[in-house]
Amino acid sequence: MIDISNYIEQRAQKLKQLLAEIHKAKILHFDPYPRNMLIQGDSDRVLWIDYEHSEIYDPEDSKHPRCFAYESECMHHFMERLVILSLLVWL
Repeated sequence: MIDISNYIEQRAQKLKQLLAEIHKAKILHFDPYPRNMLIQGDSDRVLWIDYEHSEIYDPEDSKHPRCFAYESECMHHFMERLVILSLLVWL
């Protein structure tokens, strides 16, 4: 799971890019939490897991555009906090 101990900017960017690709496929993850963002060992390979709650986008449903934005925003805020925490660790 991604956390302060294995955070690097490259991994964070890959996770953001993967979420954007998931959204481009018109899929909402509906569980965008760190426990579902995995780092494979010491590599830069990252994965999104646990699609149990995911849904395919329905263009007729007006709530989905807000959900896509919410998931992206959650990801953005989580990564911001990891950056801040990683800086505090070095102080």
